[in-house]
Amino acid sequence: MRHWGWVLVLMLGLASCTANAGTEPARQTGVAHWSGTTYAAKSRATELGSAGYTARGDFSFQVDGDGNVTGHAVVVYQPSADFGILNQKIGIARSMGSAVAGTLGLPGIIPNAAIQTVVGVTVAWPDPLPTRHGPIKGSLAAGVLSLEWATEQNAELPATVSLVYLNRSEVLSTTPLSLGTPWPESAAVADSGGQLMAVSSANKQTTEDGVVITDAWTWTARRTV
Repeated sequence: MRHWGWVLVLMLGLASCTANAGTEPARQTGVAHWSGTTYAAKSRATELGSAGYTARGDFSFQVDGDGNVTGHAVVVYQPSADFGILNQKIGIARSMGSAVAGTLGLPGIIPNAAIQTVVGVTVAWPDPLPTRHGPIKGSLAAGVLSLEWATEQNAELPATVSLVYLNRSEVLSTTPLSLGTPWPESAAVADSGGQLMAVSSANKQTTEDGVVITDAWTWTARRTV
């Protein structure tokens, strides 16, 4: 199990970010109504495989005269994992024999002695389309809109990683996938043709210890009343 760290690295680290704190709210008259959507994609990848999720959500909220935000959101996540390259290498080693397994860069959990009976690595998601919903809060101040969940949300997606043999399966990890916030950063508010719009969008990619981390999102909101 100690050799399975490279898969754990993929499944961990998709942690949530907190929204930027707003400045002192600007005064406005009455209550404004807004609605919006959020899209996100996060992944961690190595040369052998990747794991991550995409997300789509809808939300609506009100902004009072002090810039305080109250509303509700529904976000649907779709987890995914791709170990196709790893499984291709397992297939090559199985067809050519254990003597070549060491030259293919297979992780230590793939036993050379039993390579003829190894089928591949699979990931199972007990909930393939998990949904998070609940109240949201935030602030609208100085042309900046910040949003976050108002109540604690389950920030993990259960996942089971297994090594599949011809006649059995061996569970390698039950490490859950961590979820990020639907609103990773604040949005700039601008007047678009007489209608107030807020937009936050980014596509970030970094590399840590050989793991490529991709974090992309777009969330928008518009004033309706």
